[in-house]
This record gives sequence, C-alpha cells and structure tokens, in this order.
Amino acid sequence: MAVVKAYEFSFELSWKTLKDLLSYEGIDAQLPREVLRQAFSYGLLKNGQLWIDMLEQRNLMAHTYDQARANQALMLIRETFAPELLQLAAQLEKRP
Repeated sequence: MAVVKAYEFSFELSWKTLKDLLSYEGIDAQLPREVLRQAFSYGLLKNGQLWIDMLEQRNLMAHTYDQARANQALMLIRETFAPELLQLAAQLEKRP
C-alpha cells in the first residue's frame, strides 16, 4: 500500500508541477487531464496517452481494497508509471 500512496503523491506533484510550468509559459490549464493534454502539446510529455492512463489509474488506486487489484497496481507502478515519472523529473532538471 505504501508504494501506491507514494505513486499517488508523486503523480499529484508531477501534474501540479506541469501546471505551474505551463502557467509560467502563459498557458492556462487547471484540471489534471487538461494540464496533461497541454503538457503533451507543448512537448513536456512524450507519451500523452500514458499520462492520461496514469491519471485514470491513480483515481482507481485511491479506491483499491482487494489484494489482486493492489498487486496489479504495484506491477503497473513498478514497470510503467515509475519510469515515466523519473523520465519527467530528469527532463525537468535539464530545463534552464
């Protein structure tokens, strides 16, 4: 469960950071889905659909109470979502 919560926290921080960066660049986006779409259009995200999937899974994970779904969430986080979050962090660190 701790991994799921860490993912939820990291995802929240990521989309809100993207929101702030877009705002700094003069792009107004408020809701997570809108921010992700704008970030993809602006070139901040390479795989926009994956980020939409990450958003949807984050919403589902918040209400996961059985072990099978928790195991599935853990696999998605470890194999797909965490590398994407790390890629975004590395990309943002390179920005001037």
